[in-house]
Amino acid sequence: SGWQQQRDVSRRATLERSRDDAVTAIAKALTSEQQRFAEQLDRPGLTEAVVAGEFAHAAERLTEGWPGASDGVVLSSGLDEGYQALPKGGYGRMAALEAALADDKPVAWLVRDADAVKLALAAPIHSNGQIGAVALVYLPLQRVTDPITSAQVAGDTYLALRQGRQSVVERGDARLAGGAEALAV
Repeated sequence: SGWQQQRDVSRRATLERSRDDAVTAIAKALTSEQQRFAEQLDRPGLTEAVVAGEFAHAAERLTEGWPGASDGVVLSSGLDEGYQALPKGGYGRMAALEAALADDKPVAWLVRDADAVKLALAAPIHSNGQIGAVALVYLPLQRVTDPITSAQVAGDTYLALRQGRQSVVERGDARLAGGAEALAV
């Protein structure tokens, strides 16, 4: 009937607005955190510590004064220390570090660390025109999940934050997850 079609169009438009608002908020949060990450990487003493091979000291400088930042790590660009720490060091962490090196730019990944999913930012550290090391820091997952958890989502619709095929947070009717790809951004 015409009424049902109108209701479906309205429900879809509301969901698309919620999705678009969430995407905008997540992008803004990631941009802000990436800017803070760049500022942390430019802190006095951090690059000098990397050049001197004092990666533990550089890691301390990385999270210093950054609310919510934790478990900062700075590794040589060969990642030898990271590979030696596997599996305890975390495969997701290594994948984020590898991606930052391969792309030669900062990346944001959602990674599993122990029993929790965390937001990981990783970036190469340049010195003397070359990549001298790579850094990673964990941030609270809520920085990217809050826009989804606070979104207006009707019970007969579905919205999720996903990385690859993994849903990190879901709202609405999870039975609709299979069809959600039609509106994915």
